[in-house]
Amino acid sequence: MIRIVRVRLISILILLTCVLAPLLAEDTWESGDRVLAEWANRAWYAGVIGSKCDDGYHILYDDGDTKCATAQEITAEVELDVQDAKVGTLVLAAWGSAFYPAKIVSIDG
Repeated sequence: MIRIVRVRLISILILLTCVLAPLLAEDTWESGDRVLAEWANRAWYAGVIGSKCDDGYHILYDDGDTKCATAQEITAEVELDVQDAKVGTLVLAAWGSAFYPAKIVSIDG
């Protein structure tokens, strides 16, 4: 199990797009699954899988917005365990209410 790491009030979530995309094919999502889904401009937001749509799945974002997202725009909301945090790890890092692609460049504490 992977857990959230809080580093100076920034939540870091693993971005395993290259690994998860093939594993989390469209048919593996179930209604109610918690996910992060890309909205626009590389900004990812938390939400829930809804019903299937033409391109993938309806995402019911936590802020009330909805979108039909492709499999490439959806990733599991997984948490990074402290001992797994390493410099160079690709992550989605929280900035405000959105998550953005980032890389761990240093670890304090």
